[in-house]
Amino acid sequence: MKSVKQRNRVLMYRACLLLAFSSPAAGFQVRLSGSKSSCSGRVEVFINDTWGTVCDDGWDSREAEVVCRQLNCGKVLDDPRRSAFGYGSGPIWLDDISCSGNERSLSECRHNEFGNHNCGHSEDAAVTCSDFQVRLSGSESSCSGRVEVFINGIKGTVCNDGWDLQEAEVVCRELNCGKAVDTPKGPVFGDGSGPIWLNGVSCSGGERSLSQCRRNGFGKRNCGHGEDAAVICSGFQVRLSGSESSCSGRVEVMPNGTWGTVCDDGWDFRDANVVCRQLNCGKALNIPRGSIFGNGSGPIWMDDVSCSGDERSLSECQHNGFGIHNCGHSEDASVICSGLLVRLNESESSCSGRVEVFTNDSWVTVCDDGWDLQEAEVVCRQLNCGKALGAQGGSFFGNGSGPVWFDGVSCSGNESSLSKCQFNGFGRHDCGHGEEAAVICSGLQIRLSGSESSCSGRVEVMPNGTWGTVCDDGWDFQDANVVCRQLNCGKAFNIPGGSLFGKGSGPIWLDDVSCLGDERSLSECQHNGFGKHNCGHKEDAAVICSDALQLSISLTSPNEGLVWTPEGAEVTRGYSFVVTCSTNGRYFDGQFSLLSSSSNIGWFFTKAVNHSVSFDFPVAEYEDQGNYSCVFEDKLHTRRFKSIETAPLRVVIKSSQYLPVSAVVRIVLLLTLTLVVFFVVCKQRQQAKQSETAAVEYHCEHERVDFADIEPVGQGGREENS
Repeated sequence: MKSVKQRNRVLMYRACLLLAFSSPAAGFQVRLSGSKSSCSGRVEVFINDTWGTVCDDGWDSREAEVVCRQLNCGKVLDDPRRSAFGYGSGPIWLDDISCSGNERSLSECRHNEFGNHNCGHSEDAAVTCSDFQVRLSGSESSCSGRVEVFINGIKGTVCNDGWDLQEAEVVCRELNCGKAVDTPKGPVFGDGSGPIWLNGVSCSGGERSLSQCRRNGFGKRNCGHGEDAAVICSGFQVRLSGSESSCSGRVEVMPNGTWGTVCDDGWDFRDANVVCRQLNCGKALNIPRGSIFGNGSGPIWMDDVSCSGDERSLSECQHNGFGIHNCGHSEDASVICSGLLVRLNESESSCSGRVEVFTNDSWVTVCDDGWDLQEAEVVCRQLNCGKALGAQGGSFFGNGSGPVWFDGVSCSGNESSLSKCQFNGFGRHDCGHGEEAAVICSGLQIRLSGSESSCSGRVEVMPNGTWGTVCDDGWDFQDANVVCRQLNCGKAFNIPGGSLFGKGSGPIWLDDVSCLGDERSLSECQHNGFGKHNCGHKEDAAVICSDALQLSISLTSPNEGLVWTPEGAEVTRGYSFVVTCSTNGRYFDGQFSLLSSSSNIGWFFTKAVNHSVSFDFPVAEYEDQGNYSCVFEDKLHTRRFKSIETAPLRVVIKSSQYLPVSAVVRIVLLLTLTLVVFFVVCKQRQQAKQSETAAVEYHCEHERVDFADIEPVGQGGREENS
């Protein structure tokens, strides 16, 4: 029977063996044997000062990927079985090894205890790596730049002799960067440094790694760093779906030509920030759960994504491997980014001005090199500002401040955001503040319909060429004031409900609009997104702006005592005149005030028939001379509205050079009466005279008759004497 001391020694020995053979934290060396290449061969590990092999039970591309990464040998090309590189010797140290594919060393993977296995050397694991690592440098994007390779841990470049799209296609494929777009010549991405490792590279285009292409040999070259090869790939494509914004949504990736989703297992702000950075969408604001942007479709490409937060692309982060996951589309990862915020500055309009973008916590400007209507169209679209009307350069809206951050911006014109366009890179430019880009957009077109006035009616907007309405859910005076301001219609006077101006037609573009009240355009206010609503046209929002009230003042005179001159109205003293205040709208009830500069007295009246009030001046006097203006005042609920004064009406009282009309009338009446009396008296006298004359004639006639009967004396005597 062993003593206690002996048993303790045995236990301690076994513990030491266990610690020596099973502690992954200790790490171990890895090499590839049985091949001329240090990046292809039988996998061997160095444990307890002895090289041994690895059993291929469960060995696949994930384990092989870790080996290639640990050896700086690029990507896995193959994981051959059955001792493709010959039988090993010595102990079989590892069996049933299991890696996620993201580990930096084979020692981080799970496995049986060291030396615990059930296989022979005929099952030694092997791997074929791409020989060297490839990366793209000199660009903000991990999928564009100068081609660099690491050989034996030393970074070098590739000569561009014979370099074309076939070679570029292989690089893009190896880096999971999509398709090759261009192979720019010259120092587009700057000159490299170190050795020029490759020259005369010739690929068919179908290779999985640049190491599989033909080449002159390592270090054999006849060019300098001014001829470093470069490539622009379409990118390990990432997009955000299920949202109106290109910077918010469900994360989708396309590693091999098919769009798929990312599982949200372990998804955090570090992963989300990489996505936002890759999309030029600022920083991650939120990582909502529960498929808030809807369930995706197609393959689930990535799971257990783990980023440090500094990567330029999601493709650089660790994950289980493309297509390896344990979740469904109800767990699709999503992100809400701050966005590459764009604004237009130094203009009265929110849809015109100098182009500025927000990056690195500050607003920066854009160089106008190559800036035209295509780029302007993208800016207008991103800001919901309608169509591009102009693309100005030369700091048309004044010089900005801070850095000029973007140069060489190139858009097709169809992009949803300026972040989707190509550019030289953040902060890379050759221009100053006198060359800043600007744009003039047509604006998020807005109008008020269903009324005779352009400043009152049903609110309608046209975000993409089709007029539609706005739901009145949450519609208040802050929202209405923005509309009135945008239309230069003053302030909101009323926000009537119940489709006062009739029901609209077409799409309902906006719902749950929420403005602060100081925005220059409705496009700056928060809302659910264009076309997202839960209401019908009977809930169309409406507004009556203050400028819908067209207040007017006029002056009339019932007689001819009024003369209009360039200075105003001249009213003859003693004549009457009338001043009338009126409105045009049927939506206003209230009282009018007539203000006079001469007496500073106002007359207040409630609304009269036909929305007008008349102020009578029966006899014009000199104290009535002065400037007159009308003011309208109304109260709706607890809001009091008072219009601005009308333009002053100048009234001048002048003395008459002639008798007043009343005096003339009196004189005429007196003369008429005098003439009437005169004619009456004359008539009476004439009649009396005629009566007297008739009596005399009658008497004379009788006298004449009497004398006719008497014989003349002379005549009878003469006959007797004869």
